[in-house]
Amino acid sequence: MIGVWLNHEFLIGEYLTLNSEIGLEGGVFRSTQSSNEVDYLLYGTLALEPIYYFNLIRRQLKNKKTNFNSGSFISPELVYISDVAISNSSLRGVEETVLIIPKIGMRRFIWNKVIFEMALGYVAIDLNNTDSSNLSMDLRLHYVLF
Repeated sequence: MIGVWLNHEFLIGEYLTLNSEIGLEGGVFRSTQSSNEVDYLLYGTLALEPIYYFNLIRRQLKNKKTNFNSGSFISPELVYISDVAISNSSLRGVEETVLIIPKIGMRRFIWNKVIFEMALGYVAIDLNNTDSSNLSMDLRLHYVLF
């Protein structure tokens, strides 16, 4: 799955932020009608994520960069997935749902307003599927506008 998001990280405390995000996620699939065609699907997401950065002091003491909250974090992410989808075929789309995903991850400042983020989580609650047992892995590149 790939996506594009706009987000804002609001400082709540010295090591605690609230990240809000709106975006489009989706993917590209081989067509079920023809092996030569490719189908795509895009759907909207909204997310709210309180983030606790637990090693910023240790990174500062070791003279490592902490720009743009470069450090390790834990967070419970709340995600709303819309059932409104954009597709070039008769793909069913997605079901509207809400997910709660506890995560642990790291964020690193790479270069001139570019940030790399990696996180691993577990879908603890899926309001449409009580037997959900899915892992969640984020690999993201952020570009800081301002």
